[in-house]
Amino acid sequence: MASVSEGELKRFIADVFERRGAARADAEKVADALVWANLRGVDTHGIVRLPRYMEMVDQGIMNLQPAMSVESRAAAGLIVHADRAPGPVALGLALEQVIARAKEQGVALALVSRMTHSGALGYYTLKAAEAGMACLALNATIPLMPYHGAAGASVGTNPLAIAVPGGEGDNPLVFDMATSVVSLGKLMQARR
Repeated sequence: MASVSEGELKRFIADVFERRGAARADAEKVADALVWANLRGVDTHGIVRLPRYMEMVDQGIMNLQPAMSVESRAAAGLIVHADRAPGPVALGLALEQVIARAKEQGVALALVSRMTHSGALGYYTLKAAEAGMACLALNATIPLMPYHGAAGASVGTNPLAIAVPGGEGDNPLVFDMATSVVSLGKLMQARR
């Protein structure tokens, strides 16, 4: 079995996205988020997503050259209009804004509209915790599972993640989950 370093894998993924039309900085954000998931043992949200992401680009679902905008609603609130950007690109922008506003206001909230697959939400909440802030991230998905007694998909897996800074010298505490028994990514992985 071949072994690939973290840096080589990130570079490969970023190269794929850049060759498909993404700006290098955006390509590196996606690569970092995917490899982070693998390194955390969340393979369902790691590099296994690369082929699906490329399908999403081909189908016009994912936009690698998004014209994102930020709409301020209040000093501590904003909406990021993502223009079908990859999740790591849209959520990266939202996170930068939230951290900056929370430093000024003590709290901040960002809503992100029209982004594609977020990846592992713990990736983003951990970054906030590393910046010294508690962070809660919620994601609404399309209906993917039935509720008890339903005949078909009627509710989303609606993942959530929470991270809080650790004490002095301690790592942040990160909790990342879907509300389903099993993630869709695990089902996709089992099917493959």
